[in-house]
Amino acid sequence: MITTFLLLMVPATLLLGAHDVATKKLLAGATSEQFLLGVVWSAVGLLSASTLLFFGVPEIARSFWGAFIGTALLNVFGQL
Repeated sequence: MITTFLLLMVPATLLLGAHDVATKKLLAGATSEQFLLGVVWSAVGLLSASTLLFFGVPEIARSFWGAFIGTALLNVFGQL
């Protein structure tokens, strides 16, 4: 279990750091923040859509909704 966690965490941390460095360099240049956000959100959308198409939409169990509503309410009241 810990090995799987480390195999996923270490590359993700390195990629996140590389993304932050690239974003800072691009924003220091002539790239606008709105354009960069559009590119990043589009890439995330394409990755998410392709993953859903490949694996399919997972089934949501009935017990999920209680946890979802509880978390949502805690987040709403936590923001007040």
